[in-house]
Order: sequence, then C-alpha cells, then structure tokens
Amino acid sequence: MIFGVVYMKKVVIIGIGHLDTGSNGLNHFKEWHALSLEDLVKIHGICRKNEAKLADTSEYIYQEYNQNPITRSDYREVIGLTEPDIVSVCTPDDSHYKIAKFALRYGAHVVVEKPMALTRNDAIDLARIANDNQRYIQLGTNFCYVKERLPDSLWDNSKKIEFEIEFKGMNKDIIYNTVPHIISMIPDKYDVRFEKARYVGENKNKVIVEGKLGDRADLVLNLTHSDKDFKGKKIIIKFDNKKYDLSRGEMRKGKYYTILKKPDEKEEYIPNMRRRLFRDLLERTEKEKYNGPFVWENGVRNTRLTCDAKQALDRNQSK
Repeated sequence: MIFGVVYMKKVVIIGIGHLDTGSNGLNHFKEWHALSLEDLVKIHGICRKNEAKLADTSEYIYQEYNQNPITRSDYREVIGLTEPDIVSVCTPDDSHYKIAKFALRYGAHVVVEKPMALTRNDAIDLARIANDNQRYIQLGTNFCYVKERLPDSLWDNSKKIEFEIEFKGMNKDIIYNTVPHIISMIPDKYDVRFEKARYVGENKNKVIVEGKLGDRADLVLNLTHSDKDFKGKKIIIKFDNKKYDLSRGEMRKGKYYTILKKPDEKEEYIPNMRRRLFRDLLERTEKEKYNGPFVWENGVRNTRLTCDAKQALDRNQSK
C-alpha cells in the first residue's frame, strides 16, 4: 500500500489525440499506465473525438499496453459509463473549461493541460466548482519543478530576464501553448505584467512578448514555432548574462528534462515530471482533509497572465 491508497483510482483520459505524434493525451496515458503497474490506478476509459478512429485507438492500446479501457467519442458518455475518480483533460484549449467543469460536477478530481481555461473568469469558476465539490483540479505544466532549482536571488538581482523557447508542432496558438509553461517557472511572489507582443518572421512563426517583473526587471519571452525537422526543444532562460539551458536531453527511463543548476555546472537529470505530478495528486486525494483546489500550480494566475499576453498581442495586431 503506497500513500495509504486503499483501492486503485479509476482514471479516464479525455483527448487521446494522434497515436503517432506524442500528443499530450498519449503522454498522460503512458504515465497513468506506469502508475497502474504499481496498482495505484486503473485506466477505465478513453475519449477520442474522431469516432472513425476509435477502433484503431483500442487496438493500439491493447497491443502496446495490454489495456482494454472503454473508448467513446463523447466525453460525457465515457465519464458517465466509468464513474472515474480522476479525469485527465488533454483536449484543445478552447474545450478545457467545459470538460473540466463537467468532470468536477460529476465528482472527479481533474488534471487539465495548460491553459486551464481561456479566460480568467472561467478559471476562477473552475476553482469555485472544485471547492464546492471538494475536488482537486491540477494544472499540468511541464516545468513546475524547475522552480525548485532556480534560486530567488536570480529573480531578485537580474535586470533583464529572457526566455527563448522553440517548439515544433504548435500550430494553433503559440501563446496559449507556451506562456503557461513560462509563468510556472516564475515564483508566485513576483508581480508579472505583459505590455506588448508582436509576431515577427515569415509565416508568423515567432512571437515576442515583452513585459515587466515587478518594477525592477524587464521580461522578454521569445516564442518560436519551428516548422523545421529538429530533435528536442530549445528552452533557454537568461538572467542578465547567466544562461540556464532547459533543453530536452536524451530520453532515459524515468527521466525527462535536463537542467543546468548553474551555468558552470554539469547538466543534471530530474525525474519525470508528469508522473511526479500524478503521484502528488494521488497522495493528496488520500488525505482526510481537503486543502484544494490546486495541486502544485496556481492555475488562475497562469490563466490570467496567459490571457494578458494574448491581449497584448491582439492590441498590437489591431493597431
């Protein structure tokens, strides 16, 4: 018995996505599956909106993982049939709010991919619903543990903080897909505001967002959506002249991202973040006293600032 877990939690994943592109839904499935091998959870249901590919999804999951969950194209149906303890929401950004709200009201804890919602009011509403039902809602951001390794002195003493992030395949909205990650690295005690944003480069494949960290430091986010075929991700933080490389390293069993603790130190591997995140949720659900609604990340804050960045871009585009 781990974490005092009395029975295996029933998990449903909404938005399994494409099986050959490493989608968030498939990544969630892999981590819940790893925990199922420890008898902590059981994956009872999967939702894939493309009804024509449900059979392919079932076959793939059975062949690769020897799992046979219920598969449906309607999230309400799969939740109603399985009555899950935990729901992972990995669908497109504009559907996070309605699905998370339905799952919370049904009585499930929720893990929702970033952003939690597309407006601050919707994020606050999810927090209220979670509290009313005494259920946890946990925002999934890949860098939520990086903060542990970046001391406050870097944020306190640097006059200019720059992020350089390059992803492949984010063809819907680069701000909603990247800014929550960046915000999750910034300590909650700092006031962040975004002042302007603009598209640059051909095919609008790069966004620069400029803002302030409190009243003492410039904050610059360079977000690049690359259409090139490259391996890994470019993720750099610069504190004045000190560079911290968070780029993805070689994938190893039980490991995820590489990180430099200091510019002159060798790289260090840190544990798989999603699995740690899910374990943290499982542990909290077994405690007698509810202390939610959020596990690890302040989703409302991330959503508000993501919306601020998007609004800065919209203002710039309308000029």
